[in-house]
This record gives sequence, structure tokens and C-alpha cells, in this order.
Amino acid sequence: MPGTTVSPRTRYREISVNGVITTDQDHATALVTADGVFAAPGPDRAGALFPNLPAP
Repeated sequence: MPGTTVSPRTRYREISVNGVITTDQDHATALVTADGVFAAPGPDRAGALFPNLPAP
């Protein structure tokens, strides 16, 4: 089934993403599947990790 699932985790500001690409004619056959985790440091850590970032 085509779709995307997003599960935010607020402590570390992570977002997990799972996705599948199919054709309109054949939803049961996955052409591409992907899993990813996008993470962003909180504002208190961002300044320490990236000192040249502008303040929020």
C-alpha cells in the first residue's frame, strides 16, 4: 500500500519516515521502499554544535 508514516519524537527532535512508491496499476508491488530518520538538535545544543548559526 502506498503511504508515509511519520512518528515525531520530541526529546531529540527526531522524525522517522517510512515510505513506499508503487504504480497506480499495481499497488501491491513496491517499486521503492525507504526508511529515514531526520534529527535536529534542540536550540540549547544547536549553538554549541554550530556556533555560526543565527540565534532563533
